[in-house]
Amino acid sequence: MCNRHLSIDNQIDHRSYERQGKLKIPTIHEGADARKIEGKYLTGQIWNGSWKVEENQMIKKQNALLQKVITTFGKVSGALSIWRECLNDIRRKQEEKLREPAAQTRYRKTRQKETGLSWLKNAGLDTLTLNERLNSENRAGNIQALKNDLRKTKELLQSEKEKRTLPKS
Repeated sequence: MCNRHLSIDNQIDHRSYERQGKLKIPTIHEGADARKIEGKYLTGQIWNGSWKVEENQMIKKQNALLQKVITTFGKVSGALSIWRECLNDIRRKQEEKLREPAAQTRYRKTRQKETGLSWLKNAGLDTLTLNERLNSENRAGNIQALKNDLRKTKELLQSEKEKRTLPKS
């Protein structure tokens, strides 16, 4: 009933993020009491805020970071697709030139003079290998940085939970 009035991006779905195919960390249910406690904390009426609200804020930050990573990988993937298409166009043009009789004779003579590695360089294939290697190293660095951020956030959450569970003296 509600989904008729909502855009596709904002529709309500009872399934988990995993079943929806989304790469997101689910937030926890806060409830009205937790929000009231957080409001009092923000206005200075009490010393401790709601741990549920605080944890959800951390989860939302992690989800925003995940979304940035996904967006970045999408851009890199798109650039690689364009690059691959350009290389395919170059290869098609070279193949068309090789189909011409005079070009075939020139190609045979040139091919006999060149070794396998220099021929690959002339074809532009080592550039593709270099770009793929650089992109994979960059992706690995981004993934490692993301893992470090998530580990630090997990440690912060754990330390906050330990602080809250300590008995008051």
